Amino acid sequence: MKNIPNYLTLFRFFSIIPILYILQGKTEHYWLAIILIIIALVSDICDGWLARKYNAASEFGAMLDSVTDKSLIYAILFSIMHFNIMLSWLIILLFIRDMLTDGLRAIITRLHGCPPANIYGKLKFGLQIMVILVSLSGLYYEFDREKLKIINNILLGIAFLVSLAGAKVLWDYYRGSLKKT
Repeated sequence: MKNIPNYLTLFRFFSIIPILYILQGKTEHYWLAIILIIIALVSDICDGWLARKYNAASEFGAMLDSVTDKSLIYAILFSIMHFNIMLSWLIILLFIRDMLTDGLRAIITRLHGCPPANIYGKLKFGLQIMVILVSLSGLYYEFDREKLKIINNILLGIAFLVSLAGAKVLWDYYRGSLKKT
């Protein structure tokens, strides 16, 4: 039972392959990508819940979960950027921010153990998922691309602001942990 959360995370990681394959095809098949993304999200919820319920949480599992979440999100966002329904530079800024905060999180983990997750990361993840689902649904149902771009950019802008708040919390945690040493 202790390894089931990690198996679910690996399932989510490998679901990226069929999702990207579908996204390289015709938009009329995007409904299948949406279903696979929703299944991946359910597995994300389940792996965390199972890890907590059965006391199976580990640094490795937390790292694997984080890498998988970012791989899933950015693989999809980068693959749909060419539709010009969101600001590419905003996605790249979010990606750079995530890489920097993951580096800081790795330093903190090495020095003081795994820092606690904060609500801002979960909000950012949720907003990014909304952008993906809105984008794929909009492409599938042939929504007006300019309106789709406005919606996506608003959601991505909010995600970026939320991500900055989360980075500040992590930075403050890091600075506080330095004072303790």
